[in-house]
Amino acid sequence: MRFNLLYFIRLFLKHLYLIVAVPIILGTAVFFLTKDVPRTYSSQAIVYTSLASGNSIDLTSLTFNTINTAFDNLMGIIKSRETLEEVGLRLFTSHLILEENDPQVILPENYSELIKSIPDEIKNLKIAGNFDETYIKLNQYKKSSANNYITNLVGKTHPYYGASTILGKLRVRRLQSSDNLELTYEANDPGICQNTLSFLIEVYRKSYLSQKASQSDNAVAYFESEVAKAAEKLRISENELLSFNQVNQIINYNEQSKFIAARKEQFEAGFQEVLKQNASSKAIIELLERKMTPEDKRRITSTQLLTLRNQLAKVNQEIAVGSLSNEEELSASERAQNQSLFQKSIDLKLQMKLVVDSLYGLNNSITGIPTNSIINDWLSNVIDYEGTMAQLSTLERLRADFIKIYSQYAPMGATMRRLERKINVFEDEYISLVKNLGLAKLKQQSAEASSGGTILDAPFYPSNPQADKSKIMILAAALVGFLITIFSILVFDFLDSSMRIAPKTEEETGLEVESIFPAVIKKKQKIDLDYVEKKSSEVLARRLLLHSLTTKKGEKPSIIIAFSTREQEGKSFLLKRVSEQLSNIGHKVLFLYPHQSIELTDVSFDHAQFIISNNFYQISDIKGLVTPNFSPKWEIYDFIFVEFPGIINSSYPVNLFKTADHSFLVCRANRTWSKADANILAEVLEVTKPIKPKVLLNGVAIEEMETILGDLPRKRSKFRLLIKSIITHQSRSKSIA
Repeated sequence: MRFNLLYFIRLFLKHLYLIVAVPIILGTAVFFLTKDVPRTYSSQAIVYTSLASGNSIDLTSLTFNTINTAFDNLMGIIKSRETLEEVGLRLFTSHLILEENDPQVILPENYSELIKSIPDEIKNLKIAGNFDETYIKLNQYKKSSANNYITNLVGKTHPYYGASTILGKLRVRRLQSSDNLELTYEANDPGICQNTLSFLIEVYRKSYLSQKASQSDNAVAYFESEVAKAAEKLRISENELLSFNQVNQIINYNEQSKFIAARKEQFEAGFQEVLKQNASSKAIIELLERKMTPEDKRRITSTQLLTLRNQLAKVNQEIAVGSLSNEEELSASERAQNQSLFQKSIDLKLQMKLVVDSLYGLNNSITGIPTNSIINDWLSNVIDYEGTMAQLSTLERLRADFIKIYSQYAPMGATMRRLERKINVFEDEYISLVKNLGLAKLKQQSAEASSGGTILDAPFYPSNPQADKSKIMILAAALVGFLITIFSILVFDFLDSSMRIAPKTEEETGLEVESIFPAVIKKKQKIDLDYVEKKSSEVLARRLLLHSLTTKKGEKPSIIIAFSTREQEGKSFLLKRVSEQLSNIGHKVLFLYPHQSIELTDVSFDHAQFIISNNFYQISDIKGLVTPNFSPKWEIYDFIFVEFPGIINSSYPVNLFKTADHSFLVCRANRTWSKADANILAEVLEVTKPIKPKVLLNGVAIEEMETILGDLPRKRSKFRLLIKSIITHQSRSKSIA
């Protein structure tokens, strides 16, 4: 099998010089590139933010997304261009105000180079020992122009003060799910490393607090203004309702309307009762009057009785009017007047009774009913009738008053509901704005309470530089070179389309490979190449003999044709080796080859050149070949080998293929099989049916010869013998499985 462990080991050993040389070259290159790289120092700081745990006044809306957003915003402030430019300017100010070198601030060699590079114009801006005033002047100078020394210093890639440089050396990360933020900075100067982090924490905290305070102040101012507007609208709407109640004398509309409705219901019930009493009295009076005699009727309609009846009606009217007033609200005179009216009513009733009694002298009517009883009943009902008539007159007026009150209260209810709804809308708006104002003030206090970063671990002065990474880089470069080389070898081997092994040749040509022959390499080999060539020739010779014994059964001669699609495929070399092998074991061999192809000397077999004439393609028998200066006796030979030139570029005797016992296509292992090769081979296959030619693969790698010869004779160490035995044993185990 082609792809096994032994195959890959041999493939890599074949390119061992590349596998070793490339990693060494890359590692050496990295060594020389990194040997002068300055040592770096690293400092760290840990800042507590309180963003995740919510240890501030505002404890609302603490969700996973809001916490992540808060951390992203904070990191954005830290890494913003303005923040880093201010850090660079502050760091430069701290170096500029130094009167002499301070290793805690900047190393002597770096300070010396810095002072030399600063122009006098900038040096004149410093105020010795005063950081704040010097910083203010430098900042003003920076803002005075878009392109000056300071803007270029902090805005570009200065190794210490440039914003982009600081950003490239800065690492900011949240420690797991905590409130803590870790800031790490690297530089080739320990003082600069520490001070850059210190200035960064100072600047971003100030920027963070300023941003938070600005947001909160704007929100508070806005909501205070809106609350004042809402309060004014609420006050105006409440005053409208108050004025409406005052004008309409409303204390409590709902209670008052309920009271009026109850009074009206009670009034209607009483009115209907009086109405029934009045109708009843009137009906009884009419009934009694029908039972009276004309004389009785004349008597009851006397002037005196009518006068008393009218007076009683008038008194009853006055009593009914007086009864409309609440007894508790009447004055003493009004109470006395009502009492007098009641007494007068009683007196009039007695007078009417006396008048009636004096008018009737008879005791019985014409119907046999006692006259006195009828008159008394009539008088009683007349009194009741006059009383109910007075009440009805008064109640009618009261009913009109109720209708008037209802007409007033009905529209007032709709108006009050509209005013109350307006008040509710303004009140809800006012309450919402007051709530938002409270939240805004809460956030304002929260922004003041949370500083945006309490320093847990202050930036430290890195006394020792970081471990040298050049060794790791050299090792990584060598490893990358090794992997790239291995990968490239595998890729090129996979993409190699040449017919270097028998399975590949069989796949490309569609023919069976009869035998393979090694490439002849002139350089020094650990393998006995002569032995391998001899053994490969013996294999082909043995197969030819076996075929001659089984198919020809001793008939002479066996004709073997060797052809190739192209020139220089090694046909002559292979046939010469096989002819010698057969001749050495006692067989009579003739080798026929084209004129001017090779020159054979000192060989043990017969050979002759034939001429390729114009009618060469018409030859149908071996005897038709033209061999000048040689007249062979064909029947004396056991084997006759015939070599054809490359059939793509030369004609060939088609019919001669039909008389051959064997035909072999000779191919070089180091070339690819093309479309032209496939087409010309298809023509040959049409001639050689049903027996296909076989392939002799020439020039294979020496290791591939183990597929037909077994272990090749070479010098191997005990270790290599052990490894090979393990690998070959595994390969056999896999193939058996």
